[in-house]
Amino acid sequence: MTINKQAIPHFIFFGTIIILAISCKNISRNKVELPPVANAYNYNGINKDYKIDPEKKKVISYIAPLYSFRTLLEQTPAGKIDRIIKDNPNYEFIFYCDQIAPDDTTEFKQLLARYNCRFTVILDFNDDLYKLNKRILNPVNNGRLSKISLICDQDNRVLDYAVIGTSMSFFDKVFAKYR
Repeated sequence: MTINKQAIPHFIFFGTIIILAISCKNISRNKVELPPVANAYNYNGINKDYKIDPEKKKVISYIAPLYSFRTLLEQTPAGKIDRIIKDNPNYEFIFYCDQIAPDDTTEFKQLLARYNCRFTVILDFNDDLYKLNKRILNPVNNGRLSKISLICDQDNRVLDYAVIGTSMSFFDKVFAKYR
């Protein structure tokens, strides 16, 4: 049997959607715990001034591992994520990428630059976000989600979820309910 390598990202995406559909009751209304910010990067390198505004509503995107982040950017129209952020100043958009090693930071910055991304991503070398939120990021105890964006209120309670950016996602439609 031959595996079509181009179909793998689609398989991962639709597998994520199926897991989300099955586990939606495990995600909604849970409160996301955010670890202290460390290792925040943008296309220029480390962003030492990055801070999360605790008063804002949030979209917390979890992407793991680096391969999934690359796939997300490949499947996202150029500039779409930056446009969503710019058009919604009342939301804090927080991106975490875990299952990543410090040696991967150069490749990570190159990805952000290649896709002209202006947003900051927290490289979670110790998987702290996942450890604090296993019930949300591994809702059926059968492996963690590889991509998810949690739409939260200002107290970090999950209102809804989707995958930000990709042309195959329902994020725009889902997020429109909370703007």
